[in-house]
Amino acid sequence: MKVLKPEEALLEFHLRQNEKRGSTPNTGRIDLDAKTLAELNLQMGLHLSQDDLDKVGSICIANQWLKHTVLASSSGRYIQLAFTTQGIGVVKSNRAVIERERNQNRFQKVLLSFNSYQGAIAVLAALLGLMAVIFFGG
Repeated sequence: MKVLKPEEALLEFHLRQNEKRGSTPNTGRIDLDAKTLAELNLQMGLHLSQDDLDKVGSICIANQWLKHTVLASSSGRYIQLAFTTQGIGVVKSNRAVIERERNQNRFQKVLLSFNSYQGAIAVLAALLGLMAVIFFGG
């Protein structure tokens, strides 16, 4: 199952908040303050500090997933951040991956995990073959 990075979790949280309030991505805003931090940690299962949240906000802005809509306050905190088109794309892409993983049957999950460890399995098979040659002779 895909595990969201903190910045992806912030974007997902922001979109969920917009959906709950009936706001569009273009009109919904988020402040990276103590209230948001508490809700984000609770709803997304995170354990971020305010400094961590500010770093996550910086990552989202640097990647152009969120943008400023007003000048920053004297507190130095990010306020009134809004989605960009790229930010919405990140959330929708993550949702599609999670939905695809949820809809896979057991056989597909086994094949996917086999593909993930294919190199390690090949090395293990080679080692077992070499051990068999050494112990049982050629």
